[in-house]
Amino acid sequence: MPGDWNGDWDTVRGQWNSVHDDVERGRPSHDERAARGWLRLGRSTPVLFTGVAGSGKTMLNNALMRPNRIDAADSSRSKDIEKQRTVFGSGRKRIQASVVVIPGQMYSPERGSGLAATLTGKASPTGIIHVVCWGHNRIWSPGSETDIGDALRSEDPSFNPDSELARERMREFHLVSELAEFREICGLIEDGAAKRLSWMIVAVCQCDLYWNRIEQARDYYIPRETRTDNQFCKRLRDLTKERTSIRIAVLPMSSRRISYRPLREMPMQRPTLDDVQIGILRNRFSSTLRDFLG
Repeated sequence: MPGDWNGDWDTVRGQWNSVHDDVERGRPSHDERAARGWLRLGRSTPVLFTGVAGSGKTMLNNALMRPNRIDAADSSRSKDIEKQRTVFGSGRKRIQASVVVIPGQMYSPERGSGLAATLTGKASPTGIIHVVCWGHNRIWSPGSETDIGDALRSEDPSFNPDSELARERMREFHLVSELAEFREICGLIEDGAAKRLSWMIVAVCQCDLYWNRIEQARDYYIPRETRTDNQFCKRLRDLTKERTSIRIAVLPMSSRRISYRPLREMPMQRPTLDDVQIGILRNRFSSTLRDFLG
């Protein structure tokens, strides 16, 4: 798909739906063997991982480097910019990449300077994997967790952490930060940063936690021609109008099965997909990444 972006959001949506159908069937519908001759080792392709804190950037990067492992050690909070040279894929399906993972703590000096420097430097990325999670962010700092709980109670004295409404309030809280961060990245790109950028994949991670509402997540992240855009879709649409050479994919993804607790006082939320289904998500995501890199 070389050339200018033509605004074909139906194709983006169709790709998402294809992944969804594979997961529901519990087996891939496309032929994985078609990619087995794919080999590109040599000069590294620069790839940037972005996303707010707790969205799963490091976990996704690790999953892509180890495509055949579903189990993995728990991830940790990344306070500094992570730089590494890695190989995506396995066997002959490989490509060497220079990966930079930007820390997700908004307003931190390391993140702000690191993001701008990476986008505008000599090794500016040819691709961005932007990680979102539909408001299912992990809160790393106990202090931040306390502050968020206090803020929600100040807005609503009847706040009940055991209720479904409380979960929705938490999800909406995280989506505000997620949108602000995406706007910042799009603004930098539109202002002339990342001149070599040719593609962006929006990785909608942790989706095993909300698979029963996956169509709502899809509609939140992928623009539709027949409906008024929400703010995320509007920003994504505006980006592709400004930089028409950028290829776009928006895909559901889970790096591994993990339980999730929005706040420590809330009930634990368990994953709803099994390892086979997680493997399908990872394989389909890797397949799209190979296509974009190649």
